[in-house]
Amino acid sequence: LKKAVEGYPKYAIAWFDLGQTLNALKKTDEAEKAYQQAVDSDPKFVKPHLQLLQLALNSRDWQKIADRSDTVLKLNPFNYPQVWYMNGAANYNLKKLDVAEKAAREAVKLDADHRNPRASHLLGVILSDKGDYPGALDQMRGYLSFAPNAPDAEVVKKQVAELERVTGVKATAQTPATKQQ
Repeated sequence: LKKAVEGYPKYAIAWFDLGQTLNALKKTDEAEKAYQQAVDSDPKFVKPHLQLLQLALNSRDWQKIADRSDTVLKLNPFNYPQVWYMNGAANYNLKKLDVAEKAAREAVKLDADHRNPRASHLLGVILSDKGDYPGALDQMRGYLSFAPNAPDAEVVKKQVAELERVTGVKATAQTPATKQQ
């Protein structure tokens, strides 16, 4: 792969493959450089952007996560509900609640199979922080309906109970998932 990129320095796929190999060898800094070369060679090639996002996630650098996820979403806003979730989480941690809410809503909307129910929880937390307690309650209930055995289920149940107390809404068997379907 190194010979391929030496001979063809604008060969984005070879740079990406080199990044994958270096990453597998735990040479993270070199992998990041290779992924960046792939991006420089072909800015519309999504895969290296996704790998750079993953590296940003590993570093827990919220600004970098927000920036990297923004780039992926500009290239393809429809196929990556998980990236919308990451973008929402990053912006939430950066205290950009309006941007975080938009991203979390998009993550929930695009995740029709509820593969990442945490998006509903994130949206619930954001709405709660913004004072939309009924909306937060709906999202938290939705999260529990899709992930009743999640590791944080007990914590979320307490949040739901508090939101029910604050809103005066009594616990019901009907969840947002039931309402939406």
